[in-house]
Amino acid sequence: MNAKYGFSLTNVSSEAVTLLAAPSSCGCTVPKLPPLPLEIKAGQQFGFEVNMNLAGKSGTVIKTITFSTDKGTKHLLLRTTILPQPTAATNMAPGTRENNQRMAQADRQAVFRGDCATCHANSNGKLGKELYTSVCGVCHEAEHRASMVPDLHVARIDRNEDYWRNWIANGRMGSLMPAFAKASGGILDDAQISSLVSYLATNMPAKPMPFVPANPLAPSGLNVQPGH
Repeated sequence: MNAKYGFSLTNVSSEAVTLLAAPSSCGCTVPKLPPLPLEIKAGQQFGFEVNMNLAGKSGTVIKTITFSTDKGTKHLLLRTTILPQPTAATNMAPGTRENNQRMAQADRQAVFRGDCATCHANSNGKLGKELYTSVCGVCHEAEHRASMVPDLHVARIDRNEDYWRNWIANGRMGSLMPAFAKASGGILDDAQISSLVSYLATNMPAKPMPFVPANPLAPSGLNVQPGH
Protein backbone atom coordinates (compact mmCIF):
# COMPACT_ATOMS: atom_id res chain seq x y z
CA MET A 1 0.00 0.00 0.00
CA ASN A 2 1.38 3.39 -1.03
CA ALA A 3 0.46 6.99 -0.28
CA LYS A 4 1.12 9.65 -2.93
CA TYR A 5 1.62 13.35 -2.23
CA GLY A 6 1.76 16.21 -4.72
CA PHE A 7 3.92 19.29 -4.11
CA SER A 8 5.14 22.32 -6.00
CA LEU A 9 8.65 23.74 -5.66
CA THR A 10 9.35 27.41 -6.40
CA ASN A 11 12.59 29.36 -6.46
CA VAL A 12 11.51 32.53 -4.63
CA SER A 13 14.97 34.08 -4.66
CA SER A 14 16.28 36.58 -7.23
CA GLU A 15 18.93 34.27 -8.68
CA ALA A 16 19.24 30.71 -9.94
CA VAL A 17 19.47 27.89 -7.40
CA THR A 18 20.96 24.47 -8.15
CA LEU A 19 19.24 21.53 -6.47
CA LEU A 20 22.00 19.02 -5.70
CA ALA A 21 20.23 16.22 -3.81
CA ALA A 22 16.93 15.40 -2.06
CA PRO A 23 17.49 12.47 0.32
CA SER A 24 14.64 11.27 2.54
CA SER A 25 14.87 10.13 6.16
CA CYS A 26 13.77 6.63 5.15
CA GLY A 27 13.92 4.48 2.04
CA CYS A 28 10.15 4.00 2.20
CA THR A 29 9.64 7.63 1.17
CA VAL A 30 10.85 8.58 -2.31
CA PRO A 31 10.50 11.95 -4.12
CA LYS A 32 10.09 11.74 -7.92
CA LEU A 33 12.24 14.60 -9.21
CA PRO A 34 13.96 15.41 -12.51
CA PRO A 35 17.59 14.24 -12.83
CA LEU A 36 19.92 16.05 -10.41
CA PRO A 37 21.76 18.37 -10.21
CA LEU A 38 19.00 20.66 -11.46
CA GLU A 39 19.25 24.41 -12.03
CA ILE A 40 16.08 26.25 -11.02
CA LYS A 41 15.87 29.79 -12.41
CA ALA A 42 14.58 32.72 -10.35
CA GLY A 43 10.79 32.47 -10.11
CA GLN A 44 10.71 29.02 -11.76
CA GLN A 45 8.18 26.51 -10.41
CA PHE A 46 7.57 22.81 -11.03
CA GLY A 47 5.49 20.07 -9.49
CA PHE A 48 6.72 16.76 -8.13
CA GLU A 49 5.36 13.68 -6.39
CA VAL A 50 6.41 11.86 -3.24
CA ASN A 51 5.56 8.17 -2.74
CA MET A 52 5.47 6.63 0.75
CA ASN A 53 5.30 2.85 1.25
CA LEU A 54 2.89 2.22 4.14
CA ALA A 55 3.39 -1.55 4.39
CA GLY A 56 3.70 -2.63 8.01
CA LYS A 57 3.08 0.88 9.36
CA SER A 58 0.33 2.08 11.70
CA GLY A 59 -0.72 5.23 13.50
CA THR A 60 0.99 8.48 12.54
CA VAL A 61 4.07 8.21 10.33
CA ILE A 62 6.41 11.20 9.98
CA LYS A 63 9.19 11.41 7.37
CA THR A 64 11.37 14.23 6.08
CA ILE A 65 13.00 15.10 2.76
CA THR A 66 16.03 17.40 2.75
CA PHE A 67 16.51 19.56 -0.34
CA SER A 68 20.23 20.38 -0.60
CA THR A 69 21.19 23.24 -2.90
CA ASP A 70 24.23 25.37 -3.65
CA LYS A 71 22.62 28.08 -1.48
CA GLY A 72 21.60 25.99 1.55
CA THR A 73 18.96 23.44 2.57
CA LYS A 74 15.20 23.19 2.88
CA HIS A 75 13.29 20.49 4.80
CA LEU A 76 9.94 19.04 3.79
CA LEU A 77 7.94 17.25 6.53
CA LEU A 78 5.42 14.56 5.56
CA ARG A 79 2.90 13.33 8.13
CA THR A 80 0.52 10.45 7.39
CA THR A 81 -2.09 9.08 9.79
CA ILE A 82 -3.12 5.48 9.14
CA LEU A 83 -6.52 4.75 10.64
CA PRO A 84 -6.93 1.42 12.47
CA GLN A 85 -9.31 -1.27 11.28
CA PRO A 86 -12.82 -0.94 12.69
CA THR A 87 -13.31 -2.74 16.00
CA ALA A 88 -16.29 -3.57 18.14
CA ALA A 89 -15.86 -0.19 19.82
CA THR A 90 -16.73 1.63 16.56
CA ASN A 91 -20.02 -0.28 16.18
CA MET A 92 -21.55 0.40 19.60
CA ALA A 93 -25.14 1.53 20.03
CA PRO A 94 -25.58 5.30 20.53
CA GLY A 95 -24.67 6.31 24.07
CA THR A 96 -22.91 3.06 24.93
CA ARG A 97 -19.42 4.47 24.45
CA GLU A 98 -20.18 7.52 26.61
CA ASN A 99 -21.62 5.30 29.34
CA ASN A 100 -18.50 3.15 29.29
CA GLN A 101 -16.31 6.24 29.60
CA ARG A 102 -18.26 7.40 32.65
CA MET A 103 -17.86 3.94 34.20
CA ALA A 104 -14.12 4.03 33.51
CA GLN A 105 -13.80 7.43 35.17
CA ALA A 106 -15.52 6.05 38.27
CA ASP A 107 -13.50 2.82 38.22
CA ARG A 108 -10.65 2.78 35.73
CA GLN A 109 -10.19 -1.00 36.12
CA ALA A 110 -13.77 -1.57 34.91
CA VAL A 111 -12.49 -1.82 31.32
CA PHE A 112 -11.27 -5.32 32.14
CA ARG A 113 -14.73 -6.54 33.18
CA GLY A 114 -18.08 -7.16 31.49
CA ASP A 115 -18.73 -5.86 27.98
CA CYS A 116 -15.65 -3.60 28.07
CA ALA A 117 -13.39 -6.65 28.31
CA THR A 118 -14.37 -7.61 24.75
CA CYS A 119 -12.05 -4.86 23.47
CA HIS A 120 -9.78 -3.98 26.36
CA ALA A 121 -8.85 -7.43 27.69
CA ASN A 122 -7.93 -9.12 24.40
CA SER A 123 -4.33 -9.79 25.40
CA ASN A 124 -3.88 -13.56 25.53
CA GLY A 125 -0.55 -14.61 24.02
CA LYS A 126 0.09 -11.23 22.45
CA LEU A 127 3.31 -9.20 22.64
CA GLY A 128 4.75 -5.97 21.25
CA LYS A 129 2.99 -4.43 18.27
CA GLU A 130 0.20 -7.04 18.22
CA LEU A 131 -0.50 -6.39 21.90
CA TYR A 132 -0.46 -2.62 21.38
CA THR A 133 -2.94 -2.88 18.49
CA SER A 134 -5.30 -5.20 20.38
CA VAL A 135 -5.30 -3.53 23.79
CA CYS A 136 -3.87 0.01 23.58
CA GLY A 137 -4.91 0.96 20.05
CA VAL A 138 -8.60 0.48 20.91
CA CYS A 139 -8.41 3.83 22.70
CA HIS A 140 -5.23 5.59 21.57
CA GLU A 141 -5.60 4.86 17.83
CA ALA A 142 -9.39 5.14 17.63
CA GLU A 143 -10.75 7.33 14.83
CA HIS A 144 -13.05 9.04 17.33
CA ARG A 145 -10.59 9.07 20.21
CA ALA A 146 -12.02 10.54 23.41
CA SER A 147 -10.72 14.02 24.15
CA MET A 148 -9.15 12.89 27.43
CA VAL A 149 -7.19 10.09 25.70
CA PRO A 150 -3.77 11.38 24.58
CA ASP A 151 -2.29 10.89 21.11
CA LEU A 152 0.79 8.79 21.84
CA HIS A 153 2.38 9.87 18.55
CA VAL A 154 2.82 13.37 19.99
CA ALA A 155 5.37 13.79 22.80
CA ARG A 156 4.64 16.65 25.18
CA ILE A 157 7.53 15.77 27.52
CA ASP A 158 10.65 13.60 27.30
CA ARG A 159 9.67 9.92 27.32
CA ASN A 160 11.95 6.96 28.07
CA GLU A 161 11.40 3.31 29.01
CA ASP A 162 10.78 4.16 32.68
CA TYR A 163 8.08 6.61 31.60
CA TRP A 164 6.27 3.99 29.49
CA ARG A 165 6.66 1.24 32.10
CA ASN A 166 5.14 3.38 34.85
CA TRP A 167 2.14 4.40 32.75
CA ILE A 168 1.44 0.87 31.51
CA ALA A 169 1.86 -0.86 34.86
CA ASN A 170 0.25 1.73 37.14
CA GLY A 171 -1.96 3.88 34.93
CA ARG A 172 -3.19 7.14 36.44
CA MET A 173 -5.69 7.69 39.21
CA GLY A 174 -8.57 9.98 38.28
CA SER A 175 -8.24 9.30 34.56
CA LEU A 176 -9.40 6.66 32.05
CA MET A 177 -5.93 5.04 32.09
CA PRO A 178 -6.12 1.76 34.03
CA ALA A 179 -3.26 -0.11 35.65
CA PHE A 180 -2.41 -2.95 33.25
CA ALA A 181 -0.08 -4.86 35.61
CA LYS A 182 -1.67 -8.01 37.04
CA ALA A 183 -0.35 -7.05 40.47
CA SER A 184 -2.59 -3.94 40.31
CA GLY A 185 -5.69 -5.67 38.97
CA GLY A 186 -4.77 -5.51 35.32
CA ILE A 187 -4.36 -8.15 32.60
CA LEU A 188 -0.68 -8.03 31.56
CA ASP A 189 2.23 -10.03 32.94
CA ASP A 190 5.78 -8.69 33.23
CA ALA A 191 6.85 -10.08 29.84
CA GLN A 192 3.91 -8.41 28.07
CA ILE A 193 4.57 -5.09 29.79
CA SER A 194 8.25 -5.27 28.79
CA SER A 195 7.28 -5.98 25.18
CA LEU A 196 4.96 -2.96 25.15
CA VAL A 197 7.66 -0.75 26.70
CA SER A 198 10.11 -1.83 24.01
CA TYR A 199 7.57 -1.24 21.21
CA LEU A 200 6.56 2.21 22.45
CA ALA A 201 10.12 3.36 23.18
CA THR A 202 11.11 2.35 19.63
CA ASN A 203 8.08 3.55 17.68
CA MET A 204 6.83 6.64 19.51
CA PRO A 205 8.75 9.94 19.64
CA ALA A 206 10.89 10.33 22.76
CA LYS A 207 11.06 14.13 22.71
CA PRO A 208 8.65 16.94 21.78
CA MET A 209 9.06 18.20 18.22
CA PRO A 210 10.48 21.73 17.91
CA PHE A 211 8.11 24.34 16.56
CA VAL A 212 8.58 24.96 12.82
CA PRO A 213 6.70 27.88 11.18
CA ALA A 214 4.52 26.92 8.23
CA ASN A 215 6.34 27.21 4.89
CA PRO A 216 9.43 29.05 6.22
CA LEU A 217 11.70 30.64 3.62
CA ALA A 218 15.00 28.81 4.09
CA PRO A 219 18.38 30.19 2.97
CA SER A 220 18.10 27.98 -0.11
CA GLY A 221 15.52 30.37 -1.57
CA LEU A 222 13.16 27.44 -2.23
CA ASN A 223 9.55 27.38 -1.17
CA VAL A 224 7.90 23.92 -1.07
CA GLN A 225 4.11 23.79 -0.92
CA PRO A 226 1.44 21.10 -1.20
CA GLY A 227 0.23 20.59 -4.75
CA HIS A 228 -3.34 20.92 -5.87
